[in-house]
Amino acid sequence: MVAESPVGPTGKINKDQVVFLVTNSINKMKHPLRLVETEDTKGNPIIIVTNDFELSADQ
Repeated sequence: MVAESPVGPTGKINKDQVVFLVTNSINKMKHPLRLVETEDTKGNPIIIVTNDFELSADQ
């Protein structure tokens, strides 16, 4: 993880982070990605990885 944005304690978003994908601490990607974690209606985690930093995590 490179950075973490604050999320509201009562919101639908559990995490909003800037990350790089790596393999065994090598082969690091050149560009960061955004990792957003939320839950479905049954409480199962949903993890979204995107390169869109324009939208809010809720969007």
